[in-house]
Formats: sequence, C-alpha cells, structure tokens
Amino acid sequence: MLVFYIPLVVQWVGLSLRYGSISLPTLANPNVEFSGLWGGSKSRCMDMIGEDQRHWLADYTTLRRGHGAAVREAGAARVVKVAGDAGLNVPLVAKPDIGWRGFGVRLAGSEAELADYVRAYPEDETIVLQRLIDFESEAGVLYARLSAETMETIISVTFRYFPHVTGDGENSIRKLVLGDQRAGWKAGYHFGFEPVHACAAIGDLDRVPAEGETVRLSFIGSNRGGGLYRDAREHIAPELTALFHSVSLSMPDFCYGRFDLRFASVVGLRLGEGFKIIEINGAGGESINIWDPDMPISEPYRELFAQQGLLFKIGAMNLAPGLSPFRRHQPSLCPIFSMPNGSSIA
Repeated sequence: MLVFYIPLVVQWVGLSLRYGSISLPTLANPNVEFSGLWGGSKSRCMDMIGEDQRHWLADYTTLRRGHGAAVREAGAARVVKVAGDAGLNVPLVAKPDIGWRGFGVRLAGSEAELADYVRAYPEDETIVLQRLIDFESEAGVLYARLSAETMETIISVTFRYFPHVTGDGENSIRKLVLGDQRAGWKAGYHFGFEPVHACAAIGDLDRVPAEGETVRLSFIGSNRGGGLYRDAREHIAPELTALFHSVSLSMPDFCYGRFDLRFASVVGLRLGEGFKIIEINGAGGESINIWDPDMPISEPYRELFAQQGLLFKIGAMNLAPGLSPFRRHQPSLCPIFSMPNGSSIA
C-alpha cells in the first residue's frame, strides 16, 4: 500500500509548489475538520445535511463513551436508552465516529451485544448508533462541485460486494472459504484468527449450506475484510447526479466527498430513489472504484491524480475569500457556485 501511494505523494508535492501551499485541500470543505482528509467526524458530515434532504439519510444518534470502570458499566446501560430515545431499536449498527476501513463497525443484534460494544469501546470517544438498513446492495458515490460552468458531477459510482461463498450442498463453509480464491485469501479474518476483524460465527463454519445458498462472511464490505469493489460508472445518470447535487447543496460549503449508501435496486439507484446514505466521507474519501481488480493499473493513477488536482483547485478557489488552510468550521461558501440570491461568483 505504501509503495502504491508514492506517486501520489510526489504529485501532492508538485501541486503544493504550483499552488504555493501544501494544505490547500483542507479548504475543500471549510466546515469539516481538515475537509475530512483525515480524522474527520462521520456524524459531523451527516449533521450538515439539511432538513429537506434528511429523508435520504439512515437514522442515527451519537453518544460519548465515559471514563472509568463505573462509568463504563453505567454507559453500557445508558446506550440502550439513548438508542431508544432516538427511535433506534436493535438490531442496529454501532461504529466509531472517527473511523477507517470498517474498523470497529459492528452489528448489535441485541441489547446485550450493544452493551458489550460500549464496554469495549475506547474511553472519551464518540460512538455512532445507526438504524440497520436491510437493503442488500451497497455503493460509494464520489461527488464534487467543480466550477460555475459545470455545476456538479458524480466522479464515480462503485458497487461494493460483501465477502461471501456459495454453497454446493456438500462442503462446509470452512471448506468453501479455503477453496475460494478471494475468500481463501482472507481466511484468517473469516475464521477469527485476526482480532481486528469481526469474523463469521465459529459455530457456523462447519455448517453445510444448501446448493446455491449465498453465505455472507462479514458484516462490512471493506476490501480490508475481503469485500469486492466493481466500477459502476455506467450507472451514473442525470437523475442521480441531480439528487446528490441537492443533497450537497443542503450541506453548508460541502464541495467534495463520497457518499456511502445501501440501495434496493440498480434501476432505482439510477433514478435517484430507493436508497439510504449510511456514511459521508470528506476530501479523504477517494474513488473506491480504483480497487476494482479488473481495472488496469494505469486507470487508478489517472483517476487519483485527477482527484488530487481537483482538491487543490477547489481549495484554491475557497482560499480566495480569505480563508486559511487548517482553520476549522469556517463560515464561507464554495466560491464557484450559486449564492442565495441566485447569482454566482468566480
């Protein structure tokens, strides 16, 4: 991974020299800490969505894990009440407010599991509790507002497939995993040998699934856990672009980011319907279609180079009104887009 990103570091240095600042991308989304390049709050981005667009968002609430053993036990009991007060009932999704590649994301199937999650959670850190969306399909939509001439664009759409095996009526899940090229590569995760990954239930590994039965091996679809990403740019349609433009416009000064969502059908997604946003990543949300194994190596670099250049361009435009890189939560407007009175500035 480090070797893969070396050319991007070189380009970042070149863009820094060209624009006269190494930190311009931190202004791509002025109201998000460091524009969401790193260490950004997931709930902060979701909180920014306007009331008229919040029906696209999976319901959620947050709470901060207390400090000390006594607080830990009280907090485990309190989290159930907090979830209930927000209209969230188990099963629900618990995850870190500052997360990365699916670490710490868990499905809490009972109040006891939710309490256990809180007990094990780092002290003085924020937990996001979110309604479980039962749509089977997941996608990442990378969106940007570019210029006065091109008001908005969806840069990429990527379908994310959860790690799974298909039953043959003869072999156990364990044997199916070992015999599958992709699942076998992550067998240590699926068998519970890696403590950082929530594996399949150990008791289920010896079950023989019926022929044609799909067995999902992980709750998360991250490629870290063996998830498969497929480039789906052919499904970018005007209706989908217009919808995400409306969602983005409802978020103060949000110019660049990736929306992760669960959706019911491809047809519905193209039409901008039948989905829920489960997470929003800021400027650090790269186009995950680059991890499609069928994509030639030149294509990911071409896309990532273009995206880094775009972040510097948007940062430079936001710098024009007098913002400073690394300042947080600044009231401003993406200077290249429509103003409240319908006018625009360059």
